[in-house]
Amino acid sequence: MTRTTRGIRRTTERQCGGHRNAAARAARIADTMDRPCAQRRGSVLLITLILTIVVLLVIGALTQLYRLHAAHLELTALRVQAERYARAGLERGELLLQADPAFRGELWRPRSDSESRAPTAPPEDGDSTTGSHDGPEQWTVRIEVLAPEANGPVTLRATAAFGNASESRVRLTLERRVPTPKRPE
Repeated sequence: MTRTTRGIRRTTERQCGGHRNAAARAARIADTMDRPCAQRRGSVLLITLILTIVVLLVIGALTQLYRLHAAHLELTALRVQAERYARAGLERGELLLQADPAFRGELWRPRSDSESRAPTAPPEDGDSTTGSHDGPEQWTVRIEVLAPEANGPVTLRATAAFGNASESRVRLTLERRVPTPKRPE
């Protein structure tokens, strides 16, 4: 709509925001209104993706931390058990030395709780190894009597090891001096 007042052309441009074509203006407004929604959707998708990656990284780090902690606890438990087996080996060696002054050592394989409940046959090959353990890893305790010093006390050494034949995961050695056993007359 155009009106003329004293030679000045006045149109509805002011009403349409300065554009002569109202339809074109309406189309531009619709386009600009759609763009922020698409941009917002892309931003939300990007933020969601970044948060998902961060959460997965945190879960991975916590899983790794749990595994390290579990391995540390297992190793600590094995060290405590190695100390107990080494002490038991020293006591066993002392008893065997008192029973037989000619005793010089043995390789002892302590039985697990399940094995100690079941009767086991003595070794047939004359080996001084007692007990058995299924599986590739097992406890072994080597008991040694070190040569006494000129009528001095005898040194017993017990080495407890957990592992297979080629590699030990835990190894602990304890020594104790005991009085020289009296020879039977």
